[in-house]
Amino acid sequence: MSKVNKLFVNQNSEYSEVYQCFRFGMRMCRWAGFFPVEGLDKPTISGLRYNLKGFYIIYYVATIVVGSLSAILTFLWLLENDLTLITVSDCIFSMTGFFSMFMMAGMARDWPVFMRKMTEIEHHLQEIRTSKNTITCCNIMTSSVMIAALVEHVLSVIYIIYLTKQCMSSSTELYEILMEYFVVIAPYYLQHLPYNHVAGFIFKIVNIQVTFLWSFTDVLIICFSIYLISYFQDLNKVINKRRNDSSWEQLRVHYSRVEELVMQVNEQLRLIILQSFVTYIFYICTQLFHTLKTSQSRLIDCDKDKVDIIRHSPEYLTYYVFSFVFLVLRFVVTSLLAANVSLVAKKPLTALDLVPSSEYGLEVRRFRLQIEYTPVAMSGLFFYVTRPMLLQVVGSIITYELVMLQLH
Repeated sequence: MSKVNKLFVNQNSEYSEVYQCFRFGMRMCRWAGFFPVEGLDKPTISGLRYNLKGFYIIYYVATIVVGSLSAILTFLWLLENDLTLITVSDCIFSMTGFFSMFMMAGMARDWPVFMRKMTEIEHHLQEIRTSKNTITCCNIMTSSVMIAALVEHVLSVIYIIYLTKQCMSSSTELYEILMEYFVVIAPYYLQHLPYNHVAGFIFKIVNIQVTFLWSFTDVLIICFSIYLISYFQDLNKVINKRRNDSSWEQLRVHYSRVEELVMQVNEQLRLIILQSFVTYIFYICTQLFHTLKTSQSRLIDCDKDKVDIIRHSPEYLTYYVFSFVFLVLRFVVTSLLAANVSLVAKKPLTALDLVPSSEYGLEVRRFRLQIEYTPVAMSGLFFYVTRPMLLQVVGSIITYELVMLQLH
């Protein structure tokens, strides 16, 4: 850490690098109605407080209630209709938002205490801290992912409106077009409730919020991975420069503290990581299936003579190319960054292998055993995110895709 940064931290014990990495993103999450934590507008963690009082709670409760209603209606719609790829896909999308909503509620409850624990560990690691761009990287990744998600959502709206006008609605009246639009994005709604513009607008807001959550949970995984990787990289630099017996004990203590950072992050993210990988497998398989079979379930009710027109339209091509590329890129970036935590955590073994036998003491042996036998990686509750695990995921996607193609 630079002298200026050290001086600032010493003068202000409430300064938190991890808080600065996520301050921008968590403020967006609060604006979206999912994070009842106050103090995110302040530069330090001193004002962080989980608060279920005030005007924000009205917005928060409304978000939870309407989101839950949407998930319940989607599940009932799945039970009342044939089990098809489109019904399952819509149900998974809605249920993903439902579970993400409650996972964010749990994270909001723990956030002030979580930030203080992480900050306390950070202060013990000041002497090894040299990375200066972690906060900037997190903010750039947050902005990039959320802007790309917004572009994808706008393209989907343009495409569905075009599909509605070409395929489902023979009327040019705005009322009819809007109703048909909601038939596509929220078929469960019209099956259980009469249509009106107010309810349609509310369920469209829910659709936007679910889309936000799906991308934002990936942002959390990406930014926490960047944050943890930066600490391991700083520690590895120190280890490579200090190969004398007197420093190994302190280096092992530093490693244990960075390991504690990983454990704290896993405590908050394990369910989010599990859900993220499950949904990625499903949606990548679905997108590949539609691509390889040159079919799209939204066109089932469309006249055959209009299908080719829709398929060659710029609205269709732009949306599906962008959507698939964005989905794959998100999966690659999210999974590789999460897997790299495990990779950089094992790198001190290289330095330990080069320690001369004359300096290979008890602390070096303890350090080596700790690295070899303690799993340090991002956790998805039932698995650790490592590169071999990612190869298994890719293999599973290929297997599921072949099965889907054979069963079609």
